[in-house]
Amino acid sequence: MDMIQHVTDSFLQSLHTICEFREGGISFQALEQNLWEALMQLGREILGVALEDHDQYLKEHPKERQGWNIQRGPEKKTIISKFGEVTYERRYYQHKETKERAYLVDAVAGIMPHQRLDATLQADLVAAAVNVPYALAGTQQEVPVTRQTVMNVLRKAASNAPAVKVEESPTKRSVETLYIEADEDHVSLQNTDRKGCRNSFQVPIIYVHEGASEENGHRGLQKTFYFTGLEDPEELWLNVWDYIDANYEKKAIKQIFIGGDGAAWIKTGLETIPKSIFVLDRFHLGKYLTAAISKNDQRSLYNQAWRAIDKGDRQKLNTVLDRAYQVGETDNRKQAVLKCQHYINNNWHGILPYIRYKDKVCPPSAEGHVSHVLSARLSSRPMAWCKEGVEYMAKLRVMQANGVNIQRSHSELFGQWQRGNLATSKEAIQSRRTLAVRFYERIQASLPALSGSRSSLTTALRSIAYPA
Repeated sequence: MDMIQHVTDSFLQSLHTICEFREGGISFQALEQNLWEALMQLGREILGVALEDHDQYLKEHPKERQGWNIQRGPEKKTIISKFGEVTYERRYYQHKETKERAYLVDAVAGIMPHQRLDATLQADLVAAAVNVPYALAGTQQEVPVTRQTVMNVLRKAASNAPAVKVEESPTKRSVETLYIEADEDHVSLQNTDRKGCRNSFQVPIIYVHEGASEENGHRGLQKTFYFTGLEDPEELWLNVWDYIDANYEKKAIKQIFIGGDGAAWIKTGLETIPKSIFVLDRFHLGKYLTAAISKNDQRSLYNQAWRAIDKGDRQKLNTVLDRAYQVGETDNRKQAVLKCQHYINNNWHGILPYIRYKDKVCPPSAEGHVSHVLSARLSSRPMAWCKEGVEYMAKLRVMQANGVNIQRSHSELFGQWQRGNLATSKEAIQSRRTLAVRFYERIQASLPALSGSRSSLTTALRSIAYPA
């Protein structure tokens, strides 16, 4: 049977189902289910028609295949799309000069040899895996796939993904103060050490913003942009500076505050980012102080320590910590005091900005961003990663946080595979339009309602048959 007739019949069946619901023959729930199944079937058939139609067009127009000669076919191939399995027939070609061989319509569609999943479905799997485990991402599709399949798709994307380049904004923003915050997530590796314990490594996250604002009772950061990567810290910070350079008027910036826990890789940013000032994250400072001085048993000392910090009185703070060491009841508590003292003295320059730039320093928020952007997918549940897998997943999470449509970007990525260098001439475009008109004429012949008196139904049908 003519494939176009298949499509037309499926469309008519959908209309029949609507009529059944209107006449009370089926429930709304049955209508919804039947319509879903019909649309999925229609999608599969249209994709098959489109591929076979283009294959036939290449056969009939040698100029459009530029030296490619038919070797055999047509031959059947089945791919899995987001509509389900699509089976179509296509021809096998060989180039008369290069002797290269290919199914040209597969090349045009971005379908590689032996590929089972089409580009759009692969992109769907990546987009799903950004938020849920691989196994669950696979079951969410019309045709469920295995956890291993999802993993293979992610590996393919990771190995072929181009490096993300910062694009210069046509209108740069002018601000006096910028904020950068940095932290890391601790992720378990799949391999174990000699004692059988899982190794782990740190996944960094950096984000630039213009400070906090409050709207409708909700406090949030303005113009936030994220970075991550397991490359050398200096390279990561250079990416941050490239972003600032591309999006902000550098002459207008008076200071850039870099907030963090004092880790060496974070302080590397001070060497890369001009006009930068280190600010010690008070969340991490508080963790050290709470471990050293009990808020319950040593409330007075605890409060004295914070007052000394808020006044920038380093001598007073060390005196308080010395006292805390003396009254420490256990070796663990005493060791915690020493660690706290060492941590504060090594990062004292990060405490002073809270005094010198009191009205400009932004309260820390890195811990929450690490949790939302990285930990929610990488470390909040019992799981282990390979280094390559976690790096790409971290970058996907950051892309998503930056507003990138993961599905759309990866659909383009997976569809980039082309062979044959097939050009599209003006004559070819006109020819395709002629074929499209003939296709609509076939539908019109099968659907007399398109030519009938105007109604809501005929209006809808005409919009489908003759899109603007």
